[in-house]
Parts: sequence; structure tokens; C-alpha cells
Amino acid sequence: MSAPSAFAVRAPFHYSADAGGVEVDAVEDAAEAPAFITNVFIEVLSFGQRFFWLHVSESPTAQCVPRIGACSVAVGLQLSGDGGRTTVSAAPLMDVEAAQTADTSAGTMGSPQSVFAASLSQRLVRGIVKRHGVQTTIYVCCAIEGERSLALLGTGGGSGFGMTYSFGAFVHAESMKALSRCWAA
Repeated sequence: MSAPSAFAVRAPFHYSADAGGVEVDAVEDAAEAPAFITNVFIEVLSFGQRFFWLHVSESPTAQCVPRIGACSVAVGLQLSGDGGRTTVSAAPLMDVEAAQTADTSAGTMGSPQSVFAASLSQRLVRGIVKRHGVQTTIYVCCAIEGERSLALLGTGGGSGFGMTYSFGAFVHAESMKALSRCWAA
């Protein structure tokens, strides 16, 4: 097996609220651009074209390394009897935050980071299958935490805000670009 290749990207995430088709601006100026929210840091390790490890965090503002965060794995499988369709199977691997709080009374699926990692890993596997026709395995770790995590990631139960869905789509698109760069390498 060849040595893994690595790729990292820092992508600025901007957002502007939309109320019924009318842009909502804090300064009431329609000419204003969407507000900068955060820098997303995406790191990818590629082990060939079938195994990927992806780490999503906010870009460090200090000289600290982000935690590994909640981790999930998704695997694309072609099972006999499925007519050649790829089925995606996903499983959480670790969720430090959920283990620390251990509160399942709210009926959540885990921490917001865990739900985000599971969703992103599944969507990326489906994207690779669709673009390249290859079954793949993708590990995703999400280390986004702090005051913006609720707005960016939503809740452990899957609820979110407009920004949550925009952020998820943004991270998915940037992650697919990063995986494509590793794929081409």
C-alpha cells in the first residue's frame, strides 16, 4: 500500500439570513455582503482511492491544535440482491462529549458533532459513489465546539436553523472538493 496523501484547506463560511425571500441585514443595507461567520478547517488523509479520513474544525485562532472530536465512519457496500446499488452503512466510533454528559433523556442521537459527522460521512460516500462509481470508506471527525456550535451544527436530535443547513451544505461541498483533489493526486 502506498503512503497516504494529505490535503488541508481553510475555507471562510459566510452567511446572510433570509426572511421570506428578503435579505435580513443587521445594518439594513441591502448592498452589504453576507457576514463572515468562521473559517472551516478541513484536513483529509487519503489512503488510495478507497479509504479517507477527514477532520473538520474551525481554524485555530491560537496555536492550539483542535481536538479530534466525535468520529463516525460510513462504508459504501454493494450487497447481492440490491441490483448493483450501493448501500451506505454508517456507525459512530467515538463521541467524547456525549460520553461526558451521558444524558439520553432528551432522546438525542448523540452530540451535535456526532450527528454532523455521521451525516457528512454518509453524504460523502454517496458523492464518491455517484462521481467515481467506487465503493469507499470515509471516517469523519468533527471538532467544532464552542459558542457557535449550536448555530453551525444544530442539535443532537437533528434540529437546526437556516445557518445550520447552509453550513452543512458548505462543509459538504468543500469536503468533496478536498476529496477530489486527493483523488486526482
